[in-house]
Amino acid sequence: MDATSQRLLRDALVAEQVSFLQYVAQAQLWVPPPQRPIWARIVELAQQQAERRRQVETQLAQAHLAIPPTNSFPVEFTAYNYAALQAVLPVLVRSLQNELARLDSTLARLSDPAARAYLEPLVAHKRQTLATIQGLQP
Repeated sequence: MDATSQRLLRDALVAEQVSFLQYVAQAQLWVPPPQRPIWARIVELAQQQAERRRQVETQLAQAHLAIPPTNSFPVEFTAYNYAALQAVLPVLVRSLQNELARLDSTLARLSDPAARAYLEPLVAHKRQTLATIQGLQP
């Protein structure tokens, strides 16, 4: 795999580690009882997305391409601590749309078929996640 493809894959996977979906799943949101099933579904989707990312990272590690761990979410995400789930849902949808646009751009720049094969399943899963979350909105 060429150096450009390696860099693009690393950047995409690091961004996935600290995505807004991952943050929301860990944040302290106000979730009234009727919305708890929606909250549970969002947490489940975040866990699935993280597991898919870890699978790709494991495959890349086996190919001797390590992804640096990142534990810091963007500071602007903290504005959503203690926010109502209902208020966060539209922001989450926009964030997923932006992340998909970035991933699509990354895919377009990956000329190495092997690199594309690593990233395409993540992108497909993110599309499904977006559609599911859009369906959760009132």
